[in-house]
Order: sequence, then C-alpha cells, then structure tokens
Amino acid sequence: GSLYSGVVYIVFVFNDTATTAIYTLSLHDALPILYFGDYNRCRSMGIGTLITFIFYLISLGILAVHLNNGKKNHFLLSVVFIVFGSINYNLFVVSDYKYVIFLFALLFSFLGDLFMANKIKIVESRIINGILGFGIAHILYIIAFYRLGEKELLYWQVLLGIFAFLIIYRIAVYTPSLSRILLVGTLVYSAILVILLMIISAFAISNEYGIITSLVALFGVVLFIVSDSIIAYTEFKGTIPNSSQLIAVTYIISQIMLQGTVILIEGAI
Repeated sequence: GSLYSGVVYIVFVFNDTATTAIYTLSLHDALPILYFGDYNRCRSMGIGTLITFIFYLISLGILAVHLNNGKKNHFLLSVVFIVFGSINYNLFVVSDYKYVIFLFALLFSFLGDLFMANKIKIVESRIINGILGFGIAHILYIIAFYRLGEKELLYWQVLLGIFAFLIIYRIAVYTPSLSRILLVGTLVYSAILVILLMIISAFAISNEYGIITSLVALFGVVLFIVSDSIIAYTEFKGTIPNSSQLIAVTYIISQIMLQGTVILIEGAI
C-alpha cells in the first residue's frame, strides 16, 4: 500500500511540474510573438502611410510643373497621384475599409475633373457634367464627415451656411444670362457645397480628433470653395488674373487636406 502511494505521488509531482513548465514556456513564447505581431503591424501601417505621403508629394511636384508650363494633362496627372495615395491608404493601411467613402469622394472628384477637361462627357455642356461629378463627390464628403463629427448643427452654423451660400452664389455665379438648366444646376451645387462647409465646420468645432485634424479639414473645404468660386466666376462673369494657376493650387491642396484628414484621425504617423 505504501509503495503504491509513493508511486502515485511521484507520478503526480512529475506531471504537475511538467504541466507548469509547459504552461510557463508557452506563455513566455507567446509574449514575444504578440509583441512582434503588434510591432510588425505598426511598422506596416507606418510604411503604408509613408507611401501615401510620397504619392501626395509627387502630386505637389507635378502641380509645380503644371504651374510652370500650364499644360492641363499635368494637372490631371497631379490628381491621379492623389488618387494613388488614397487607394494605397484605404486598401493597404486602414483595416475594414472604414474610410473608403473618402476614396469614392475623391474618385468622383476626378470624374468631375475629366468632365471639366472635356476628356469624357455625358451631355454637351462640360459645366453640367462637372456639376454632376463634383456634386456627387461633395455629397459623399458630406456623408463621410457627418459620420465622424457632430450630428447636430448649431444655429449660428446654419446662419453662416446661408450667408456663405448667398455670397458665393451672388458674387461668383449668378448672372441674368444663365440658362434655366445652369441656373438650377448651379443653385443645387452651391447648396451642396455650403452644406459640406457646415458639416465640416461642425466636425472641426467638435475637436474630437485634435486641433490639427480639425484645421486641416476646415482649410480643405474652404480651399475647395475658393477653387469652385474661381471656376464659376471665370465661366459666367469675367476674368481673374492667373485664374488657372489659382484653381489648380487651391484644388490640389484642398483634396490632399480632405484625404489627409483620415490619416490624421488614424494617427498612424
């Protein structure tokens, strides 16, 4: 009886020690794997973000070339590299495609660029085509920023939007010679643009993602409005010195800022 008990005891101690050793070894092995897994993921996100910024810098470089010689194809190529950067970020850096609506907004903006450059068309008027492309793009930006920021607009923000709408439309767009379709189209487009301004101002004021992110988004939409206002004025009312250069600079920087908002939100750099 005592011999049996001793054997059982020895076996029990041996098995318990082995189990503890195996558990301890497994835990110690798992911790480095977990650490290096997180490290590799962060490193991959950092590299992906860097590649996106390289695309944006190339876009700015092409813009500088465009400003020197004024060729429209250089301007479109500049936009293409913004698209490349945003595709890279949304598909290979951010998980779950949670900001993909920003990418679609950029793609419809690029469609608007192609319409305005008469590269493609739906109807004969490039202005109507451009209103269609950019109008959809702005609606997508509205949805994207609405999902990120405050859900309610303050009264002063609504008043600011109405005031901005009246100023933009009266100074930059309206002229008695506008056809009915252009009158309706520009009215609707201006309203969409002002709603985007109000939504992004609410997003910026909430300051949920930090002051830099808020300012980048706000300046991005303001530059977009400036770019569109210059286009409208030169199309319907008169000339502005160096208008093509001003349009190119404000538009490219505005798109980089709006797309860059996502990067700042993620804080991957």
